[in-house]
Amino acid sequence: VSRAGIPVPKLYLLPDGYPRLLVVGRGGQGGAAVAVSTGLLTAANPSELEGLLAHEIALIRRRDVMVQTAAALLSSAIVELSRIGGFARNAFLVILGPIGASLTHLLLSPRRTLTADRDAARLCDSPHGLADALLRLEAAQGMVAFAASPATEPLYAISPFAPDRLSAMFST
Repeated sequence: VSRAGIPVPKLYLLPDGYPRLLVVGRGGQGGAAVAVSTGLLTAANPSELEGLLAHEIALIRRRDVMVQTAAALLSSAIVELSRIGGFARNAFLVILGPIGASLTHLLLSPRRTLTADRDAARLCDSPHGLADALLRLEAAQGMVAFAASPATEPLYAISPFAPDRLSAMFST
């Protein structure tokens, strides 16, 4: 955190076996929080955890965390709004799902993630921890039960969602 030149974010431990790490908040000058699951702490070795945390710190430093948070909240709200449709639920989802996905793609780009990856490698003096962690997370994702809204897909390093039409729309 000191190498990144940002205030120390709040740290939360998620009592969850699924390996996840996420950051929310405003970023930059404070107001950010990092949440780490117990599943990630047991799945990743120290250099992998360092690489993953450095990626999240890079998102905070560049204030990308604020954009990610807004995109996930807007997309989730739009998808959840479709659930009030009762018998017309699927029709609402067909209309509102693409709107939420379009917002996600408009606000989030692969360039942001790649820039955060590059910055994380600089913070750690090596890209290997992050690269190894992504490989490990991809291999481990099917071993633990997972449940969340597909609109939150951009918040995960490795998409935990089974390939279906709704989650494919939000894939970045």
